[in-house]
Amino acid sequence: MPIGWPTLTVLIDKFSRFPLGYYLSFAAPSAPAVVGALRHAILPKTLSVAALRQLPFDKDWPVYGIPMRLVVDNGLEFHGKDLEGIATDLGMVIEYGGMWPMGSSRRWWLNQKTHSSVASSTASFVFHGARR
Repeated sequence: MPIGWPTLTVLIDKFSRFPLGYYLSFAAPSAPAVVGALRHAILPKTLSVAALRQLPFDKDWPVYGIPMRLVVDNGLEFHGKDLEGIATDLGMVIEYGGMWPMGSSRRWWLNQKTHSSVASSTASFVFHGARR
């Protein structure tokens, strides 16, 4: 049985264009993927470095914190009680930005030199500021 296409959910800081967190899976875009990326963005990245000791890291990834605002497109994974409840509990505002021709995460991915090709991307959203 084939495992399918990988789905990468990336959270980007709108001001710095720095990646804050990600979630990689072989499932379709979903609310759990958004929550996974949000969790990775909020928590310090020291656990990621410790889990991947065999990979050489020469740079720090010092970004973490709860965003003040989460700007999303109109994908189904962004409309639901789960994400709204998490946003309310964390004091975040969700702002729906409509269908963007090329959102910040897609533009960030296309500018990276580490991939050989991009078949497609499905969701694009960014943070505006973060609290620590």
